[in-house]
Amino acid sequence: MFGRGDDRRDRGIASVTRHYSRWHRDAVDTLRRIALHQDELTADDLWDRLQQLPPTPNAVGSVFRIAMAEGVIAATERTVRSQRSARHAGRVLVWRSLLYGRAS
Repeated sequence: MFGRGDDRRDRGIASVTRHYSRWHRDAVDTLRRIALHQDELTADDLWDRLQQLPPTPNAVGSVFRIAMAEGVIAATERTVRSQRSARHAGRVLVWRSLLYGRAS
């Protein structure tokens, strides 16, 4: 009857990824640059550096999924409180860079 939350999330991310846009390419490139210079990062780090706002705020999640699939980052089990006012101090996942310290 009703799908699990994980299923709905994955379908939403897949939908956004199917419509992979220039914004996505630019955002993944931005995330890759962050990962070269930081050993850990959060969505706040990406939001701080985005040149253009996403088509929808949920599109940021697909950027992390793409970067994970491309071997740029790996999820940790840690979270921190977001510094973005729009998140109302909600918790965000801490990601580990798989590129940190490599030459760009």
